[in-house]
Amino acid sequence: MNPPAPMETNSMGAGSSLRSAIAGAKAKWQRGRSSPRSIVLLALAAGAVMGGVGCGSGSRPVATNRATSRPVTQPDKRAESDGQQALRAADAVCERENNKLVNSPAIGAKKAEIAGEVIANARIERATVAELRRLAFPASMKHVMKSIETSRELLASYLAALAGAMRQGHESQVAAISAKQAKVHSELFVLASRAGFKHCGST
Repeated sequence: MNPPAPMETNSMGAGSSLRSAIAGAKAKWQRGRSSPRSIVLLALAAGAVMGGVGCGSGSRPVATNRATSRPVTQPDKRAESDGQQALRAADAVCERENNKLVNSPAIGAKKAEIAGEVIANARIERATVAELRRLAFPASMKHVMKSIETSRELLASYLAALAGAMRQGHESQVAAISAKQAKVHSELFVLASRAGFKHCGST
């Protein structure tokens, strides 16, 4: 009588010993000496060993079907680069125009003088929007840029209305317009910051 093939003997031995180890781990866990994680690890080890040597029959491991595997999608580096360039270009415009804004009127300035500075800021905001609209943005950035441009355009209109209310001495209107302006400022800052801008969210 020919002796059994070594592969079959090794396979059955590996399966028996791993099954015994799993049963032992389960018994320890039930007695409070081990954790469910140890059983999971042993089960994974059993699957790996049995898959490698065959299920006691000396058969070869089953080949994976490469045709059904999904290809790994690579990020579009060109689109990412275009977006970064557009972001830097827009930020440069905003930084340059923001530096022209007058945020603190001179001490002792009259209302008419302050109103004139507010009107000048409104013109700068409109010029900023015009400059931003001349830039080309990838499709992924068009929505956020539209929102930024709309917000800064709204700020320009609030500044113009604020200057008019100041000249006419309507303090209640000045307070109401200033509150609306502050709300738009806050929303613009959050929107631009999330998109990665450093200067287009602050005015």
